[in-house]
Amino acid sequence: MQPIVIAWALLFIADRVLSENAFIDSAPEGYYSRKSLVDCPSRFYSEDVSSALGFFIFGGRRAFLKEFPHMAAIGWTDKKVSPPVVQYKCGGSLIAPKYILTAAHCKVDDDKIPPDTVRLGDTHLASVEDDETAQQFDIVSFTVHEKFKKNRKYYDIALIELDREAMLNTAVCPICLWPLDNLNEYSASLRAIGFGFTSYTSGMSPTLQKVSLNYYDSESCNNELPRDARLRYGLTSDQFCTKTPHKDACLGDSGGPLQIDLSDVTRTIPYLTGVVSFGTGCWDGSFGVYTKVSSYIDWIRERVNVTTDPIECARSTECLPARSFSDSRLSPQNNSPFFKVNLRKPDRSSFHQCTGALIDYRHVITSATCAIRNNQQPSFIEANKELVEIVDIDVHPKYVAGKHYHNLAVLTLGKFYNPNKIYQIIAPGCIWREERITDPIVFFSGYGPEVKNQPKDMAKNVSLKVLVALVTENGRCEANDAWKVNSTLWTGFNSDFLCTYNPIDLVPGICKLEPGGAVSNFRRDNIVPYVYAVNTMGEEVCGGAQNLFVATRLAPFYDWIESIILRHLPENDPILTSIRFGEEDLEFNSSTTNDIQQIEYENRIVYHQSLNNTPETYEVYGPHSSHSQKLGNLDVFIFIFLLKLPHVSVLFILLY
Repeated sequence: MQPIVIAWALLFIADRVLSENAFIDSAPEGYYSRKSLVDCPSRFYSEDVSSALGFFIFGGRRAFLKEFPHMAAIGWTDKKVSPPVVQYKCGGSLIAPKYILTAAHCKVDDDKIPPDTVRLGDTHLASVEDDETAQQFDIVSFTVHEKFKKNRKYYDIALIELDREAMLNTAVCPICLWPLDNLNEYSASLRAIGFGFTSYTSGMSPTLQKVSLNYYDSESCNNELPRDARLRYGLTSDQFCTKTPHKDACLGDSGGPLQIDLSDVTRTIPYLTGVVSFGTGCWDGSFGVYTKVSSYIDWIRERVNVTTDPIECARSTECLPARSFSDSRLSPQNNSPFFKVNLRKPDRSSFHQCTGALIDYRHVITSATCAIRNNQQPSFIEANKELVEIVDIDVHPKYVAGKHYHNLAVLTLGKFYNPNKIYQIIAPGCIWREERITDPIVFFSGYGPEVKNQPKDMAKNVSLKVLVALVTENGRCEANDAWKVNSTLWTGFNSDFLCTYNPIDLVPGICKLEPGGAVSNFRRDNIVPYVYAVNTMGEEVCGGAQNLFVATRLAPFYDWIESIILRHLPENDPILTSIRFGEEDLEFNSSTTNDIQQIEYENRIVYHQSLNNTPETYEVYGPHSSHSQKLGNLDVFIFIFLLKLPHVSVLFILLY
């Protein structure tokens, strides 16, 4: 057989190529000589590399002018005295620039006189200290619910129309309406405000008062509630109760708001859940009854043009500065963490919102459930807007589909991370190999809809970081809590799991955890990012004290991960060759189940994910061990010569 010589001269400006691409086709210098993963900090985060990376700091505080800018004081003007005096006997909530939501029984006072004025932006009615921010309005109309009867305590809800629109600012801003019937989930998060009596025998308070109240289940409340003709049917589904030791709404608070405060990414958003209706007094042991706003959403929207979508209302730009700063424990990821990659389908769309962490030049750690789902697997990873093909997938050998134990997978990429890229914003994370995690807080990877600049803009998902605290020392999971998280954890939690939580109640829909996403934090002077664990429980919400965030630690699987990245299986183990290069001199039985190749060899079982679209050129990506591959009757030996000149590379390939 005569030799065939093929030569290519590849002319390029080397510096330019190195500076443009985050991933390159050829292995970087020192790739094949790497013997361990412990050199990750020095290998990837030397001083020159770290200085080119952009770091983003989580947190910050912003003061706010008024705590309850939606609070309305409803008044009755006494014109019999000179000058006229306004008595504020009811409260209400600004829900739109021209409308106040209040109680129907506030339509007239005990003298059957209707109110005539509303004051906004004032927290001290007996002082002039808030006069610069206060706005006074005449009442144009007072619309009570058509089924309300003055001798009954049902349908106690009404709308007040003002004589003009309020000027929205930091002191006057509408509250969002809560559309969900799930107040039991916010049992200790309810707050009532008003200018009412501070005790049963006191007079009206000139200053705005606030109180935190507990949700009280309807059955218990119904059993304790005094019955009379006005409450002949007991509590109905559009009413609910609160009961808190030494705390309650009181006389004069009628019509005022009962609210929950939920966190958006950077703002606290108030939501109107109830309207103060009546109570059993205001002493220790008393409880209050409220009209449930969610039961009257349709009735309100028929009369007022107002959104009831929690996210849309939260991100309204009309008076956003009025929203106080929120320690939601969420922050935009921007370019941090640098190791995060998105998993993509063949059509480049998201693979079930799955992500992973780049932990080497060409390897990504993620969950097994993100590596194989519905008999499909991801085809690409996306990092820094570059798509890189996935050429191999290794699922942990003990993983069982449908369970969450050993739920890890390593993806091998068709290209290599480029450590020489200038202004690099992609860099591998280092795997934490110690059993103990000394950080009291870590970051989960999440996602949620971005804040729209205009209401008509199409919303798209953006990446978020979720600051979470370890549930116990070292993040140990309580074994008997497993059933609360997932029914597939049939033997409970073991030491492989990491448990964390974010106690902040969030606006519904603003954030979910990313499946396969990393649990991480920076160490060594906030320079080196370490990956502690991988989210293996799917798309859970990012907040709420009742939610436990569970991940699979990487430390117990460090050797397994390292063996894949470096291919350091036991010395001279022929299984390595059988899996990777298909040596014909080995005898083994193989069977295929759910796209996972099971190879039995000397009573050992090795699992290897087989990809149908693995390119033929993949074989040369492996370790530089001398081997040959038979293709029909043609023996192919490849010799590669690379002549490197200044700014010029010439590649000669000689085929025999």
